[in-house]
Amino acid sequence: ETAEGFFTNNETGKKVDDLQSAGGRLRALYLPTSRLKFDLNINYDFNNEGAYPYYYEGTVSDGLYADPFGKMGNIIANRESSYKRSVINVGLNTQYEADRYTLTNMTGFQGLRDRMFMDQDFIHFDIYTLEQKQKLRTFSDELTVKSKGNDRWNWVSGINLMYQNLNTKGPVTFMSDGVSFLESSINSHLPEISVMGMAMPMGV
Repeated sequence: ETAEGFFTNNETGKKVDDLQSAGGRLRALYLPTSRLKFDLNINYDFNNEGAYPYYYEGTVSDGLYADPFGKMGNIIANRESSYKRSVINVGLNTQYEADRYTLTNMTGFQGLRDRMFMDQDFIHFDIYTLEQKQKLRTFSDELTVKSKGNDRWNWVSGINLMYQNLNTKGPVTFMSDGVSFLESSINSHLPEISVMGMAMPMGV
């Protein structure tokens, strides 16, 4: 599936929120005996999309920044933002029918990997960006045993186990305009230092 998007970045002339997505599903059923059954399900989804069509707008009166370029209400980020995600879900259901009980085991796995890239200042200048990457792995298993028959009382027992691991990295990178801004801001608050008549500001 593809979509062009609705919002145009006036700085680059490209759509901000375009989309490409794909997915698939597979199911396999295996019955080796009349008592034993294996049921396998696999789902996969993939998305690659433009992201964050944030407008730069506001006035001094409402507490936001006034736009000195007269482009209030426009998308004017100089770098393209994006979001990419892939997810896979796998489930295996095993069932055994004994004479007096039913044994069921459900094993599941989910894997998610995504990347978010954002021009975090959302304006013309190359100030700073954010790139966040995540990797999620989840394993689960549930084993249940329940009685069979038409007795007045039936019983059920089981155990459930789950393990999840999430790794996230989200570095913020200051670009050339951002470094210049830091230098000027820091130096404006430092006392002037000179050696042999030459100013010595701090540099990043």
